[in-house]
Amino acid sequence: MIRRSARQQTPPSDSTNSKRPPTLNHVLYLSSSRGLLDQAGLQVILETARRNNQRDDITGMLLYDSGSFIQYIEGAADKLAVIWRQIQDDTRHKGIIVASEGPAQERIFSDWSMGFQDGSDFGGFDLDWRALQGQVSDEFPTIVLALMRSFYQNSVRMGFSL
Repeated sequence: MIRRSARQQTPPSDSTNSKRPPTLNHVLYLSSSRGLLDQAGLQVILETARRNNQRDDITGMLLYDSGSFIQYIEGAADKLAVIWRQIQDDTRHKGIIVASEGPAQERIFSDWSMGFQDGSDFGGFDLDWRALQGQVSDEFPTIVLALMRSFYQNSVRMGFSL
């Protein structure tokens, strides 16, 4: 058995390795804000997320209603891990519940560094974090992603990019 030394374990940067796409991962979570956010507070979150996500090639969508968040983020595994740690450490929210995480086959929100929808129209979906706490089931990611995709498809159709 041949063992590589620590120095050789990092693959060389050649054309073969540079053509391999990075592993795409996703995280879908819900949480509760530590206080109700006004438009200015939400704008700060969105501007920061969009700037960082554009830099790191992370895409996704954030839903917010009356103190409850649901967010889906996707990107290269290494970059996503850094952003996810920052989100978990953010003191503006609490009670993070991960509904889904892991590999993703493809990007869902490829045109959005961070899409956003407030609680004005969730098509009857209740985004109350307190109510959702005990109800995050296997179907939850499918339902939420269908809602997010409809916002995304309507926005793309109308020519919006975020």
